[in-house]
Amino acid sequence: SEATLTRLLRRYDPELGAVSLMRSVRGRKAATRMLSDLHEQIIDDGIARYLKQTKKLSTFSELYEYIESKCEVSGLKPPSANTLKKRLDAFGERAAYSLRHGREQMLQKFVMKPGSVDVETILSMVQIDHTRVDVIITDAKGLPLMRPWLTVVIDLKSRIVLGYYLALHAPSAVSVAMALLSACYPKTEQPLMMGGGQGTMHRYWGTPAAVGADNAAEFTSDAFEATLNYYRIDLLLRPIGKKHYGGHVERLIGTLMGKAHMLPGTTYSNVLTKAEYDSAKESALTYKQLCRWFADQVAIYHGRAHEGLRRKTPSEVWDEEMAKLGQNYVPPVPGDFRTFLLDFFPSISRTVQTKGVEFNGEFYVSLVVRKLVGQRLVFKYNPLNLGKIRLRLDGK
Repeated sequence: SEATLTRLLRRYDPELGAVSLMRSVRGRKAATRMLSDLHEQIIDDGIARYLKQTKKLSTFSELYEYIESKCEVSGLKPPSANTLKKRLDAFGERAAYSLRHGREQMLQKFVMKPGSVDVETILSMVQIDHTRVDVIITDAKGLPLMRPWLTVVIDLKSRIVLGYYLALHAPSAVSVAMALLSACYPKTEQPLMMGGGQGTMHRYWGTPAAVGADNAAEFTSDAFEATLNYYRIDLLLRPIGKKHYGGHVERLIGTLMGKAHMLPGTTYSNVLTKAEYDSAKESALTYKQLCRWFADQVAIYHGRAHEGLRRKTPSEVWDEEMAKLGQNYVPPVPGDFRTFLLDFFPSISRTVQTKGVEFNGEFYVSLVVRKLVGQRLVFKYNPLNLGKIRLRLDGK
């Protein structure tokens, strides 16, 4: 018609050509929001609260009731349920996961992680890390004592917990030494807090070719790296800010701590989950009982299928790799276990005086040391027991 032709001529743009005559889509543009700014603010705040505090707002109905009441208090007409569902979907899975679990965990789950380690077989590489156990233990009289510390070593190929150390002291060179001792030697002769004891089901051990660790002081010291090199073990430190390089050991710790949240006296993982629970008052396990429980949990973990292992169990993968290495293959151990342990302990450099070796306000004397007066030597010591200091002589 003449009217349609007139409109087309009016819309025609010589620079765009025929494209300028394309019919515009009528109606509201996609993603247009018709609610007021106050409506949107109430909805955004409500959804954020819904995602952060799932125990207080655990269903969509409760979320809608919360926003509905907020709108009525503000004198606004509540949005429809469909509108709220669209707003909830608009947050996206990553944003929702970040609100619920935190940005770091969201990055671990959704962001690509280049630079992952490809291990050839068992004992090619292990990862080591510390954590505070989410349980308060009691003393012999049943009184609340403290939260122990856990140092754990995991084999990357099989996900086997190669060794660990449950301690009553903060992480240190001693913690690292004890955990590596647990990892490198058979557990039968080791104490309960390192996976040993009578009837232990922990049959995995061996010297790794490489150790992966974060940048804690006990892992970055020159002495630690030199000791690893002495035993022909490479040290691979995690790049700063790249948590995924330690992802295997961190997931293991998360799994084990999740089990600990079922114990009396648990502190849970955060204050929101803990709520009104009195961890100290409810504590009931002694240190020895916790060590026994933890050993059992490690045994259970070794027998459960893992998605990362193609639904195989860590013990199955370990046995398969052992078979590939040969019928007569025996995991290597790094020599005498007492010497190995002492080599990872802290050291001091002292000149032997006529009265002995001065350390920590005391003089240490022995028949051997008396013959070395005037020499400056390196001694090893255990910070938890200063009754003795030790000296390596003739490579022993």
